[in-house]
Amino acid sequence: MRYLFLALLLIIPVQSSSAEFDIQSYQQVKFADIKTAHTGDLLKSSQKNGTIVSTATFKYVFPVKFIKKLRKLSILNKTVIQAWQDALRVPPDFINLYQNEFKVVLGNDTYWIPVQEHLLLPMSSELHAGDQFDLFVIVIGAKDGKLVMLATEFRSDRAPN
Repeated sequence: MRYLFLALLLIIPVQSSSAEFDIQSYQQVKFADIKTAHTGDLLKSSQKNGTIVSTATFKYVFPVKFIKKLRKLSILNKTVIQAWQDALRVPPDFINLYQNEFKVVLGNDTYWIPVQEHLLLPMSSELHAGDQFDLFVIVIGAKDGKLVMLATEFRSDRAPN
């Protein structure tokens, strides 16, 4: 029970507004470091077992290039979010924070990262295709060898339009 309570406490910043965002709780890394860190636990396990969720909270910030491609939440990401939500007993309406995902190309890999709905307008006004920006994510699990992260915030040097 103690671990469940701790896990729920760690989720609270994901649901809070950007005014309360705890930037210090995110580890600055290169994306390759995230992939390396989770190769054994999440990625390999999900190749054998399908959907694997993380009950630990891994928070990272890393630079990405804005491609400006958005789509509705994929079945793969929705499945992992729902499994993660069930495992941590997160309220069922949590998934409503994530209805869309945006494309990120990192090295040879392409990821569609679910993004909190309240970030879509600021991202579209502050970022232009090709801009570099810092993306804040939490790693929640993997499915079929594909890492699933949730975008919780972003940081850009560009002033809002």
